[in-house]
Amino acid sequence: MSRRAGDVYAAGLWHCPSGHYDGPHEDVVAALIREAAEETGVSIKPAAVRFAVLVHHRAPGGGVRVGMFFEVRAWQGVPRVREPAVCDAMCWFPLDVLPASMVAYCRAGLDAYRSGQLMAVHFQDPGDPIPYFPGIDRMATSTGHCRQIGPPPFTAPPKFRNGTVPPFHERGAICGIHPGRLVRALQRGPWLSRTRGRGEEFARRARAGARGGRALDACSGTGEMAAYLASLGYGVDFAEGALERARSEHAGVEGVRWLCLDVEHDDLADLSEDGYDLITLRLCIAFVRDRARVLRRLAALLREEGVLVVITPITENTSSERRHIALDEDELVALTDGFENVERFDAAGLAVLVLRGTGGSFSAQEKLRPAPQAVLGAAVVVTDAYGRVLLGRSTRGMWELPGGRIETGEAAPAAAVRELTEETGLTARPQDAHVVTVLHDDRLDVRRVTAVVRLTGWGGELGLPEPHRFMRWEWHDLPTLTTLGKIFAPSAQALNAVWPGILPGLPPVHSYVCATTVPPVPGEPAEAVRLRGRMADIVIGNDWAPSPRVQAALREVPRHRFVPEAALETAYHDDLAVVTVRDSPRTALSSVSAAWLQAHMIEELRLEPGTTVLEVGSGGYNAELLAHVVGDRGRVVTVDVDPHVVHRTQRLCAEAGSGRVTAVVGDGGLGAPGHVPARGFDGLVITHSTADIAPSWREQLAEGARLVVPLEMGATPARSLWSGVETCCTRSTGRTADSCGTVVPPPAPLRPSLWPAARSPCGGRTGRPATPPGSMRRCAGPVTSSPPASWSGVPSISRPCRSTPRPHCRGSAA
Repeated sequence: MSRRAGDVYAAGLWHCPSGHYDGPHEDVVAALIREAAEETGVSIKPAAVRFAVLVHHRAPGGGVRVGMFFEVRAWQGVPRVREPAVCDAMCWFPLDVLPASMVAYCRAGLDAYRSGQLMAVHFQDPGDPIPYFPGIDRMATSTGHCRQIGPPPFTAPPKFRNGTVPPFHERGAICGIHPGRLVRALQRGPWLSRTRGRGEEFARRARAGARGGRALDACSGTGEMAAYLASLGYGVDFAEGALERARSEHAGVEGVRWLCLDVEHDDLADLSEDGYDLITLRLCIAFVRDRARVLRRLAALLREEGVLVVITPITENTSSERRHIALDEDELVALTDGFENVERFDAAGLAVLVLRGTGGSFSAQEKLRPAPQAVLGAAVVVTDAYGRVLLGRSTRGMWELPGGRIETGEAAPAAAVRELTEETGLTARPQDAHVVTVLHDDRLDVRRVTAVVRLTGWGGELGLPEPHRFMRWEWHDLPTLTTLGKIFAPSAQALNAVWPGILPGLPPVHSYVCATTVPPVPGEPAEAVRLRGRMADIVIGNDWAPSPRVQAALREVPRHRFVPEAALETAYHDDLAVVTVRDSPRTALSSVSAAWLQAHMIEELRLEPGTTVLEVGSGGYNAELLAHVVGDRGRVVTVDVDPHVVHRTQRLCAEAGSGRVTAVVGDGGLGAPGHVPARGFDGLVITHSTADIAPSWREQLAEGARLVVPLEMGATPARSLWSGVETCCTRSTGRTADSCGTVVPPPAPLRPSLWPAARSPCGGRTGRPATPPGSMRRCAGPVTSSPPASWSGVPSISRPCRSTPRPHCRGSAA
């Protein structure tokens, strides 16, 4: 509200910013916008204006008018007195604490607005006062014209809280800023009824030095304020870098303790332990970097009822070349955040903030309606009892997952269930819908955000409820997805999110993993069961899996679920390593090893139920074989240097695993330092070929546990590699020596971080150490004078058959 002044109607009374139409061609909204700009300086857009109430008013002199009140919920700028000839003050008031001295007809309009009325009649009688008088009620409201929704609760602007509503500006309220005049100026000004006397109260408190008050003058130049406060009787602490100049210019001032202290960074232990009644920051806050933190730090030093005073230039009254010393209105508002009681005074281009109490709360605030720039949708991944994924052939000539936009107020799982039913006729429960990840990419000028929802259960009959959008729905085998032709881009990305690598070559997207645990989703064709049995029979028949637990693991763990891009015949070939990650069409980075080799290495570990085993080199299938062997009370930790390989392992184990595998990203040469059991790992298997034994592998093994590692063929055997190994055995598998040993307490550890990284058999970096300088390799077979050539691609490995001789076969060392 503004207070009218000068030779105008209702001078000295508070009134809403208002005015008359300006000519016959100006509409009421345009008049409101113009008057607001002329009187207060704020800018209002027509869309922010809403009609509030109409008042049919008759003045005491008999003149009749119709006043239209409008509600404005958004504006730009800071309200200020723009017409000082007709207005001398401007204030915010809570609707339930309006000033007593205000125009009666304006009060009638605000009372009608508060009560939810759209119209009111306010006819004053001759002789009635122009100001509002509580004893005279001339307002009649139209009860039949109520708003369905009343006005929102009034929230005072952040700088005016708890009823303290001092003016933004008062013409002539303060005439100077010399420290000696500051306290006297606080006694002036047209205070409101609720704040009347605050100036006198502050002045009284400022003179409390005679009764032993203490003040802190922080960062205030050369000490003028400190000297003045001391003259009032304060004991003053002066904390400022310009200490020597302040001491010399105020050498005769008593009661000031001069401290060289940076209140922004230094320890404040040298300040008074009893606190302060007054803390001042004059002409310095603009130079403080962390203003909110410093103000709270200083406010914590205040005694009860203490006051923090900030004096600063404001940009409106400061030249552009000196802008760096001043604050604008938004910066001033930020200073007051969190203080329970705030007062402000303006004088000679300076703002004076009086801050009390730091027990304020916070509130979550909204901005204006954001400009639409993104679409949010859900992509539903659902598979049948045979592990096939559902895709629809759309009328746009491409394959799509079920899904669509997420409606207002709807969660992604609920949207997924709704879209599934609307598009396919299938039903599901929201608790069976799990947000696996959120994908974010761009389509032209629109940000596209897709929640990938994995369904773990559904029911109903597949239909075609929306024939105008889809031609048909079909179930697809995962290895055939790369042959489907056109797939809707978000659907392709969603499929890749559930089965990483299933559709290679997609453009990059931002992915934000959500669900850490998703129940495994069953489903496999009868052919997979048959082929898995055949693979197990071959491996077992060749005596690579003599123990019942390893045999059971081969028969029960679904190998094809960990190589979803491979055909079933390939996945269950007993003698093939399936490449899962490629750097190029001819270079493989990661693979799932041949089944016989995995079974053989697990057998060499000699694991017992309930044990914990570490696998270096991830993929998923081998870890799940280990998890099956160690049983429900066991645990498997698998580590790999490649984040993509680890993510793929996590997802595939979530799809078809036991829940007992923990996949982590890390340097395999360092083991898994954050996951070592108290007594060490009960077994450790290295699933890539290596030239040496990393010290961490020995150190993290329990006493008597076994380490199984495929060693590359090299030069003369070096027993130093097996330092700390009580017994060991070596079996040749062609270009590698499959070695295992029983470990006793290790010697003093070496530093594997000093060793260069080696390369995996498939050409990728594993993060493990290569051969340390000066050491030799443990080998089997003929001794050579030089190391073998570097591995590249998928190596060809021959193995001895324990029952029937056989030629070279394909497989990796892991």
